[in-house]
Amino acid sequence: MTQLQLAEAIGSSRDLIANYEKDRVRIYDEMIARLALALHVSTDKLLGLKSIPESHTPAINPNLARRFKSIQALSPFQQKSLLLTIDNFLKGAGLPAEDKASN
Repeated sequence: MTQLQLAEAIGSSRDLIANYEKDRVRIYDEMIARLALALHVSTDKLLGLKSIPESHTPAINPNLARRFKSIQALSPFQQKSLLLTIDNFLKGAGLPAEDKASN
């Protein structure tokens, strides 16, 4: 993409694009966003920031998240009882359960 094409895509001038490239003028947030959209890249990539690797932890199911909030409202005794039940269920399913020593 040429400077002129980029300038037209973001509603600016070729001279301003050239000045950005040569660090003659400060680029403002709005212009960074426009440039990223026009170039089909993230603002982080445009600014040369290193990407942070995505977590390997899957997103929490919204149904589970709602239940977690309810569980937090239980008394400590009720929470411990529920967690023991969950641990036993996980063991029965052949999945790792929480180590009882860490409770």
